[in-house]
Amino acid sequence: MKARYLLLILFALTFISCRKQHIQQPNPQPVIAADTAILKLKDLTDKGLPSPYYHFDCNDSGYVTKASFASGLSFYDMIYSDKKLTEMDMNKDIPFDTRKDNLKYQYDNKGNLTGISVFDKDGVLYRKCFLTFSPSQQLQQLRWDVQVNSGFSTELTLGFTYYADGNLETITYSSSPIDSQPLAFYNDKFEDYDNKPNADGFSLIHANPYYLDFVLLPSVHLQLHNPRRVTRTGDGANYIVNYTYSYDAKGRPTEKKGDFVYTNGTNAGTHADLLTTFSYYD
Repeated sequence: MKARYLLLILFALTFISCRKQHIQQPNPQPVIAADTAILKLKDLTDKGLPSPYYHFDCNDSGYVTKASFASGLSFYDMIYSDKKLTEMDMNKDIPFDTRKDNLKYQYDNKGNLTGISVFDKDGVLYRKCFLTFSPSQQLQQLRWDVQVNSGFSTELTLGFTYYADGNLETITYSSSPIDSQPLAFYNDKFEDYDNKPNADGFSLIHANPYYLDFVLLPSVHLQLHNPRRVTRTGDGANYIVNYTYSYDAKGRPTEKKGDFVYTNGTNAGTHADLLTTFSYYD
């Protein structure tokens, strides 16, 4: 009898276990990181350029709500949905300005940025940006396509590599001969990082392509810290910049001094002093 009861108990346990395995568990929803600023940068000024070169308005939650470029040459309003930047409107509050681009951001079902579409003031799509990320969500490639006649052609491609600690090592630029733009290939290498938080890595995206004043990618963090040396090689002017930094009590950079020297061409050996200053919302 005891053996019979034991068999019944084992059968019941096996049945319950099988039922548990067949109960469909809900798929866990991905945790979507908010597009908030790591450092709440207020102004970035560059010696010899319109000041402030970049200005940001941030809300209490750390989202950038407005930005201006080159002392108000252009203004941008940011629109968010589900913690993600979805649109940037250029100069929408300036009636007489015809440059009113609208940038729309695309994401996959995990909340990862996949592309940006740029529309002119008439709502015509004329530029596209495609982004490729590694499994660890480091930006690997950024490609800009521009409308040419009835289709789109690649205008500029940026490739990115990183050090083991997550800091950017190189950006490789490849531009195509569209309109008056020449075919060019060049590379920037970043070295000797400090251990303080970075405030201006975002500008590496904006510097190229030149036709867009400003592109905000809050989910992309190319530089966790600050490089003390940048080397440009390839087509065009080559140079090396050695940087030194000053920091505030929170370790944020307040001043970035650069010794710039050309390494090729008729200006080889010529030095220039660079200066960038930063202010923050505390």
